[in-house]
Amino acid sequence: MALLFLVVATHLACHRLLRHLTPLVVRRGWLDRLGGRRDGDRAVPPLGGVAIALAVATGLGAWTLSASVTGAPGVALPRWGAWTWGGVALILATGIVDDRRGLSPRAKLAAQLLAAALAITGGASVHGVALVAHGAVLPLSPMLGGAAMLLWLVACTNALNLADGIDGLAGSVALVALASAVLLTALHDRGGPPGSLVLVLALAGALTAFLRHNWPPARVFLGDAGAMPLGFLLGLLLIPGWAEGRGVAYPVAAVAALAYPFTDTAVAIVRRWRAGVPVTRGDRRHIHHRLLVRGAAPAVWWIVGASVVTAAAGLASTGTGIAR
Repeated sequence: MALLFLVVATHLACHRLLRHLTPLVVRRGWLDRLGGRRDGDRAVPPLGGVAIALAVATGLGAWTLSASVTGAPGVALPRWGAWTWGGVALILATGIVDDRRGLSPRAKLAAQLLAAALAITGGASVHGVALVAHGAVLPLSPMLGGAAMLLWLVACTNALNLADGIDGLAGSVALVALASAVLLTALHDRGGPPGSLVLVLALAGALTAFLRHNWPPARVFLGDAGAMPLGFLLGLLLIPGWAEGRGVAYPVAAVAALAYPFTDTAVAIVRRWRAGVPVTRGDRRHIHHRLLVRGAAPAVWWIVGASVVTAAAGLASTGTGIAR
């Protein structure tokens, strides 16, 4: 019951923030920069990331306060240290500055690498790789595990950010990946709710409220302040057990959870490389842009449906180890 209340609370908090802040930021001229990969010709405020962050922070703060006052046992917050949360905060701050002022791709990449390094300093590392849950695990050295985590976090951050090209897409794909993260952690632990459940539910509540305002035609955008932190958090959540010092990467399920962003990013890199243009140059030739001939909402439904099927297949493949 308490977990359901957390979802509702973060949903309502995000919804009210968007309702009251959107007119204010429109009057102040904080609008999305047109062009690049963003579809459409409407200037819309990139407010979604800020509202989601405030709603999730409020929900997690209330949850922690309630647990400390009542002393009742329940699902705890994920055991992430200050360094890891500092990395999340740096990604959020980078996104806000980019939405407001604009940053070069090199500056954004440098901030992402630093944020990932902070998370790794806080214990975020891959200690082993396995194809199936409770199957054989290939151990990784601390240096190799840290490097793998660094590349994974930067890849997730940029992949979801590139998917934020049409209304409703990035938030919907993120919801699918959140569900995959919970189920993957349950496959990994097999006992009790995962420690990340509170964070996942708070994010889910805020995301569903955001999608009410972002569904075509969008009244707010996710912005880099939303897409980059979401991708970064998903990267952490899709490596179960790292906070307890036993993080195992299940590459089939983890990549399948973000199959569309990774596929679209890979296609975009190859396309730009063959065209002889910088891979960081935005365009409107992504897969979701090509599906827009069917309309924005149908394009999102097609991609989300495919994402659900792919994520389920990845989890089913990973979970075969339990039946053995």
